[in-house]
Amino acid sequence: MSNQKTLINDMSRGPVLTKLFRFALPIMLANLLQAVYSMVDMIVVGQFCGPGGLSAVGIGGQLSFLFLTVGMGLGNGGQIVISQQVGMKSEKIAKTVGTMITMEFLAALVIGAIGIVFHNPILDLLNTPPEARSNAVSYLLICSSGMIFIYEYNAICAILRGMGESRLPLVFIAVASLVNIVLDLLFVGVLGWEAAGAAAKVLAGANASNWEAFNALAAGKLVLGVKGADLSELHDTVEKLEAAGNKNLILDVTGASIKDAFAGAMQVRRAALKGGDRTFGYPTIVNTARLARGDQHMQAALASVFTLRYGSIVVMDSMRYAEALPLYGLRQNIFTDPQKPMKVEPGVYALNGADENSICCVTVDF
Repeated sequence: MSNQKTLINDMSRGPVLTKLFRFALPIMLANLLQAVYSMVDMIVVGQFCGPGGLSAVGIGGQLSFLFLTVGMGLGNGGQIVISQQVGMKSEKIAKTVGTMITMEFLAALVIGAIGIVFHNPILDLLNTPPEARSNAVSYLLICSSGMIFIYEYNAICAILRGMGESRLPLVFIAVASLVNIVLDLLFVGVLGWEAAGAAAKVLAGANASNWEAFNALAAGKLVLGVKGADLSELHDTVEKLEAAGNKNLILDVTGASIKDAFAGAMQVRRAALKGGDRTFGYPTIVNTARLARGDQHMQAALASVFTLRYGSIVVMDSMRYAEALPLYGLRQNIFTDPQKPMKVEPGVYALNGADENSICCVTVDF
């Protein structure tokens, strides 16, 4: 009971104006910090990633706020019910709190799933610029995946405000804003993870200026992705990492253009195979999503090119069935004996949902 008395602030007793001001001021400051929270993302990404990254955060942020309004609506409704029960000194407060948290959790699951499953159609509907497409996808997917935590945070804040406690939510958002600033600068500014700002099993982004910090972060537990302004800088950085004892590396050959990426992948592999340069003897990674700039057909074409030409890992922002089938078939054919071609059982095959009204293509098995 002592904890309940500490949290509940009886607004019906004492001077109304003083009570109202003390309750409203933290809410106003929290709303201000919430706006700053969103602006920090745009400021940091705009400074380090340019117009494409800024556009991605703007689009992804607006969609995330749209998803968040559902949770805010549920929170506001629950807050009113809780405040009424507090005023009536009802014993149903605990049940109302439990119901509200459960509803927020279920709503977050549904909204998050919508953002994850339908992110491409949603971004198409918004006519997302090609140069911002890849980062917008990453930003939206990450926000959608974390929707449960955002909704539950809003539920807890609504519960506290319904009890007349508005200072703790202000403390929560203040801490979150401070952490957001620090992590934005770390992930986007120092580590160069662009709008995604998220870690993966491959720790990508090591270069000539930050390889020591990245090597310490990887600590022999993660594969370290290495990149350079050119092949010479990439070579020197890999040598330094090897000298530091790290040989768990992947070489990022994604260049500023398709031409640069293709030339880089060819030269790295040629240097390792024909030149015997073991410094370049590591797997390569190519980000076709960045090179294609939102063009899905170009991305699929580039994926096929780098599957054939030394892309050990090919990164795509999405892969539909119509793209996966030829790409995996191509990959499988690379390791097939050309003197023993694959054979297909004769018959009629319906591809990609074809029916009796579809075009019929006749081919032969050589």
